[in-house]
Amino acid sequence: MVFHGVGALLTQPGWLTAWLDEHRDRAELFLDAFSCVIRLGSQTGLEEERVLVQIGCEIETEQDLAKLPADELAACLDYMRWNEKLISDLDLAVDKRLVLSGAARFFLACNRNLDRCRAAMEQGTFSANKYLYFGEVAEAWQAAFRALEGPRGDHARVTYDDNPFVNERTPHLTPGRVEMLEREDAEELLGSRVKERIEAHLKSCENCGRADRRRKAARARQTAELPVAL
Repeated sequence: MVFHGVGALLTQPGWLTAWLDEHRDRAELFLDAFSCVIRLGSQTGLEEERVLVQIGCEIETEQDLAKLPADELAACLDYMRWNEKLISDLDLAVDKRLVLSGAARFFLACNRNLDRCRAAMEQGTFSANKYLYFGEVAEAWQAAFRALEGPRGDHARVTYDDNPFVNERTPHLTPGRVEMLEREDAEELLGSRVKERIEAHLKSCENCGRADRRRKAARARQTAELPVAL
């Protein structure tokens, strides 16, 4: 769990009223957090309670609410704003929901150190944030874990380095997402902004462009080899 106390306040009006009566000095922080949850729900298509579950702020009990300090509420708000930033470049609600789920796991893997999260997601020749920019959510979190110090990062790096199909020429974009570009409903599948970014990247990135040309050539050969219907 990440910030379960805040989650309880956001979803239990009775608890919130009692809490605000005792902690008027924290009302502004709480309202900022509440607004953030509303925005996350609007962008992901999720109800507020489901948003809280996705980001790791599950509801528990009223027992510890009186102990909820202002600094934890401020940290929760910072965490929620980080989630907002992560999904800001994506178009599709389904992609945004996947990002939220991964963000909660990664935040806990970083021992709730948001600075460590942000730093890890900027590391590497092709960073986790760059993967997110193209809607490559799974690849983004894999890259983020590879950037971590300690056992979790070591395991991610060993798994990646031991993959015989990964080398310096490996494309950044997965074949499935690139193939979506050729479909009539590409914009619906990828989102308008992500679609444009992928198209531009295929033109500018040597590795991804080479892989795409090979894929198209292989498909053309397969098509040529198909028997002609009489």
